[in-house]
Amino acid sequence: MDSYVDEINPKFKYGDKPRLIMKDTSKWIYLKFDIHRPRWASKTIIGTLMRIWVPETFSAQTITVRRLTQKWREDTIRWNKKPLSTATGASSGSVSAAADSFWEINIDTIVADWIASKAPYGVRLSTAATTNEKMYSSEARAMFRPELLITWSE
Repeated sequence: MDSYVDEINPKFKYGDKPRLIMKDTSKWIYLKFDIHRPRWASKTIIGTLMRIWVPETFSAQTITVRRLTQKWREDTIRWNKKPLSTATGASSGSVSAAADSFWEINIDTIVADWIASKAPYGVRLSTAATTNEKMYSSEARAMFRPELLITWSE
């Protein structure tokens, strides 16, 4: 499940769009992955990686990923009805990618929180970039959809 919100169009819903867009403080991306806590509770998580396919070159920039603290729905989220997030355990890093490839970021602390006890409501992505940064959403073809990879051991 994913969408983005746009401060310029605060009432518009983007949940059915094939692309996600983020830009400075005016456009944020929201993603939710299916995390079934009981399945992971007995596992040792070695690492996590969130991957998002970008259709255009994604110049090096800092991306911040924050854990959401409220429920939301793809078909109702908009700027003036967006879920809260927390900076606690946020992941931040410089990300870049060539056109037509994945960019990746580690979200170990967020996934650990989901598995430990925090509800897995999803994440909010933001950037300081002053241009629209585009990526594919879950409405795109399967090979382009956002992914959460979890490496684990018994």
